[in-house]
Amino acid sequence: MSKRLLERLWAHSQKLLMNRPRSKHELRTKLVVLCDRWRKRAAERKGRGRGRQMLRDLGAEEREEREAAEAAEAEAAAVAHGAGADGGIEDATSEEMVEAVIRRLETTGFVGDERFAMWWADQRVTFRPRPRAQVAAEMRFSHGLGEELIEEALEAAGADDEAACRRVADKLGRRRDGQKLLEAVMRKGFRYNVARAVLDEREAEAEARAAAAAAECEDCGRA
Repeated sequence: MSKRLLERLWAHSQKLLMNRPRSKHELRTKLVVLCDRWRKRAAERKGRGRGRQMLRDLGAEEREEREAAEAAEAEAAAVAHGAGADGGIEDATSEEMVEAVIRRLETTGFVGDERFAMWWADQRVTFRPRPRAQVAAEMRFSHGLGEELIEEALEAAGADDEAACRRVADKLGRRRDGQKLLEAVMRKGFRYNVARAVLDEREAEAEARAAAAAAECEDCGRA
């Protein structure tokens, strides 16, 4: 297993985790892709080195026979000496290397699915309200979290479809109303019955405020 490659994976995992918490599934997927890319580039560099070696050998054939033989022997020795320069990069698969990094991250406390689940659910409830089922699907399929962990995180974050729908409606309602607002809210993933109930409540509140303002104006006029 290449110690150098493991160190690069470890350093990159730290950079990823500096931006925000990540699930093991997400981190594993990103690191495997990156590891495969690095190994492919290493193989390409090795191939280009062999190509240059062949060109040098062809040039040597035009020289005197003795010098060409000596050059070929020297080059062969150099290639044999540098064959293990990659530090055993082929000894383990990308998945095995990444798993070693993930285990180290877990041991040192840098990554953990329980902490990530709590963070993700809280972020969605606080900054990007969406239906509970939609957030659960993100956690399940994009981050590989288990059902029990998802439910615990959503409960702790206070995920509620009507509250989330109300926040979305309040934001979108600044430029829309009526049917257009209903359609916009439903495009965010909320069911018709939830969206309809929230919009009816908003309309009733608006009517109550308008009636109160009219009554106040009427009282002011009488005074």
